[in-house]
Amino acid sequence: MRNKKTDLTILLIVALGVVAYFFVQNSKIKNDYTVAIITVNDGYGYTISYHDKLLIKQEQIPAIQNTTVFCSKEDAITVGELVKTKIINKENPKITTSELDANNITLNCNTLADTTK
Repeated sequence: MRNKKTDLTILLIVALGVVAYFFVQNSKIKNDYTVAIITVNDGYGYTISYHDKLLIKQEQIPAIQNTTVFCSKEDAITVGELVKTKIINKENPKITTSELDANNITLNCNTLADTTK
Protein backbone atom coordinates (compact mmCIF):
# COMPACT_ATOMS: atom_id res chain seq x y z
CA MET A 1 0.00 0.00 0.00
CA ARG A 2 1.35 3.43 -0.97
CA ASN A 3 1.45 6.30 1.45
CA LYS A 4 -0.13 9.72 0.96
CA LYS A 5 3.21 11.37 0.14
CA THR A 6 3.74 9.00 -2.81
CA ASP A 7 0.19 9.61 -4.06
CA LEU A 8 0.68 13.36 -3.82
CA THR A 9 3.98 13.14 -5.72
CA ILE A 10 2.36 11.13 -8.52
CA LEU A 11 -0.54 13.60 -8.70
CA LEU A 12 1.88 16.53 -8.88
CA ILE A 13 3.88 14.90 -11.69
CA VAL A 14 0.70 14.20 -13.68
CA ALA A 15 -0.52 17.79 -13.17
CA LEU A 16 2.81 19.22 -14.33
CA GLY A 17 2.68 16.95 -17.37
CA VAL A 18 -0.78 18.22 -18.29
CA VAL A 19 0.30 21.86 -17.88
CA ALA A 20 3.42 21.25 -20.00
CA TYR A 21 1.32 19.59 -22.72
CA PHE A 22 -1.05 22.57 -22.98
CA PHE A 23 1.87 25.01 -22.95
CA VAL A 24 3.51 23.21 -25.89
CA GLN A 25 0.23 23.01 -27.81
CA ASN A 26 -0.38 26.75 -27.31
CA SER A 27 3.14 27.52 -28.53
CA LYS A 28 2.54 25.47 -31.67
CA ILE A 29 -0.65 27.42 -32.42
CA LYS A 30 1.17 30.76 -32.12
CA ASN A 31 3.84 29.59 -34.55
CA ASP A 32 1.24 28.50 -37.11
CA TYR A 33 0.23 32.13 -37.77
CA THR A 34 2.52 34.57 -39.57
CA VAL A 35 2.31 38.32 -40.05
CA ALA A 36 4.00 39.85 -43.09
CA ILE A 37 4.39 43.44 -44.23
CA ILE A 38 3.19 44.43 -47.69
CA THR A 39 3.91 47.61 -49.62
CA VAL A 40 0.77 49.53 -50.56
CA ASN A 41 0.92 52.75 -52.61
CA ASP A 42 3.09 55.09 -50.53
CA GLY A 43 2.89 53.09 -47.32
CA TYR A 44 2.39 49.67 -45.83
CA GLY A 45 -0.17 47.07 -44.91
CA TYR A 46 0.00 43.55 -43.51
CA THR A 47 -1.13 40.03 -44.16
CA ILE A 48 -1.90 37.27 -41.68
CA SER A 49 -1.54 33.68 -42.82
CA TYR A 50 -2.22 30.34 -41.18
CA HIS A 51 -0.06 27.49 -42.47
CA ASP A 52 0.78 29.67 -45.49
CA LYS A 53 -2.93 30.17 -46.27
CA LEU A 54 -3.84 33.87 -46.47
CA LEU A 55 -6.46 34.80 -43.87
CA ILE A 56 -6.28 38.60 -43.82
CA LYS A 57 -4.89 41.13 -46.27
CA GLN A 58 -5.11 44.56 -44.64
CA GLU A 59 -4.07 47.32 -47.03
CA GLN A 60 -5.17 50.23 -44.84
CA ILE A 61 -5.35 51.21 -41.21
CA PRO A 62 -8.46 49.59 -39.69
CA ALA A 63 -10.97 51.45 -37.51
CA ILE A 64 -10.61 54.87 -39.14
CA GLN A 65 -12.88 56.46 -41.75
CA ASN A 66 -10.21 57.44 -44.27
CA THR A 67 -8.58 54.96 -46.60
CA THR A 68 -5.12 55.45 -45.14
CA VAL A 69 -2.10 53.18 -45.41
CA PHE A 70 0.24 52.59 -42.51
CA CYS A 71 3.04 55.16 -42.53
CA SER A 72 5.71 52.77 -41.27
CA LYS A 73 6.50 49.08 -41.32
CA GLU A 74 6.61 49.19 -37.53
CA ASP A 75 3.02 50.44 -37.28
CA ALA A 76 1.79 47.79 -39.71
CA ILE A 77 3.53 44.96 -37.85
CA THR A 78 2.29 46.24 -34.47
CA VAL A 79 -1.33 46.15 -35.59
CA GLY A 80 -0.86 42.88 -37.47
CA GLU A 81 0.58 41.22 -34.35
CA LEU A 82 -2.31 42.59 -32.28
CA VAL A 83 -4.84 41.08 -34.70
CA LYS A 84 -2.88 37.79 -34.72
CA THR A 85 -2.99 37.66 -30.91
CA LYS A 86 -6.73 38.24 -30.95
CA ILE A 87 -7.23 35.41 -33.46
CA ILE A 88 -5.11 33.02 -31.39
CA ASN A 89 -7.08 33.97 -28.26
CA LYS A 90 -10.36 33.41 -30.16
CA GLU A 91 -11.30 37.07 -29.76
CA ASN A 92 -12.95 39.35 -32.30
CA PRO A 93 -10.00 40.60 -34.39
CA LYS A 94 -11.60 44.01 -34.87
CA ILE A 95 -9.26 46.92 -34.07
CA THR A 96 -10.53 50.02 -32.30
CA THR A 97 -9.31 53.60 -32.46
CA SER A 98 -8.37 53.38 -28.78
CA GLU A 99 -6.09 50.42 -29.57
CA LEU A 100 -4.48 52.45 -32.37
CA ASP A 101 -3.93 55.31 -29.89
CA ALA A 102 -2.58 52.97 -27.21
CA ASN A 103 -0.02 51.63 -29.70
CA ASN A 104 0.94 55.11 -30.96
CA ILE A 105 -0.06 54.31 -34.55
CA THR A 106 0.46 57.30 -36.88
CA LEU A 107 -2.82 57.98 -38.69
CA ASN A 108 -1.60 60.70 -41.04
CA CYS A 109 1.64 60.22 -42.96
CA ASN A 110 1.76 63.95 -43.74
CA THR A 111 2.06 64.64 -40.03
CA LEU A 112 4.94 62.20 -39.83
CA ALA A 113 6.69 63.91 -42.79
CA ASP A 114 6.28 67.33 -41.12
CA THR A 115 8.04 66.14 -37.95
CA THR A 116 11.03 64.74 -39.85
CA LYS A 117 11.87 68.04 -41.60
